[in-house]
Amino acid sequence: MPQYKRFLAVAVRAGDPAVVALMGSTLSAYQADPLARNFDRAVLMLDGDAAGRQGALAIAKTLTTKLPSTVISLEDGTQPDQLWQAQIQRIMSEGDMTIPTRFKSAFGANLSVR
Repeated sequence: MPQYKRFLAVAVRAGDPAVVALMGSTLSAYQADPLARNFDRAVLMLDGDAAGRQGALAIAKTLTTKLPSTVISLEDGTQPDQLWQAQIQRIMSEGDMTIPTRFKSAFGANLSVR
């Protein structure tokens, strides 16, 4: 499935019209600025593989200086567009988990990890 269709699938299933898709696993400070101006928080849900997890943490490092961010870790091999609507909505509505100690010093209070 082409990337833009994957994005649309996740946006519809999340039930939230304010979904932004990355085409890859990076986000520049230049790209982060409009997000910070237009949203009050960011929820990052990248692929459940090494590239997705590393990308999510790198993006969170950029975003947490601008707005509160949550990283949602998916199971190994899982992509966001493979989740059912109920799964995405459950993940999005769960309360924030405690931030692991290894992330606290790097990101501060603006990051939560689920």
